[in-house]
Amino acid sequence: MVLTTTMLDDTQATIQSFIISDWTHFCVGDGTTTPAASDTALDNQTFIDTIDDTDTSVSNEATVTGIVEAGENNGNDINEVGIKDGATGNLKCRKTITTITKTSDIIVYIDYTVTITMEEI
Repeated sequence: MVLTTTMLDDTQATIQSFIISDWTHFCVGDGTTTPAASDTALDNQTFIDTIDDTDTSVSNEATVTGIVEAGENNGNDINEVGIKDGATGNLKCRKTITTITKTSDIIVYIDYTVTITMEEI
């Protein structure tokens, strides 16, 4: 059987839509252990908030953006970021980053982009 371009496009669109609707919160923390597929939480979460923006303008990508504003999470180092499906929900993604020492002079933008590639194998 050959999967048509329409089928592949529809599947990409379904995955893209699911990500945008499911990924509702972003979180940051000061943990430094290497991310693993088995992670269920950040090492040490210091802040969580709702996703500020979503973008599906590229047909095979889904991007969510979280913003740590000037008055938020000050006095904490940010070494890890994550995406969750609710304030107390499941961790969907986790990444360690170069340390950002958060002060009121700094606004942190966190963009997570998933590229969806579909092909018949």
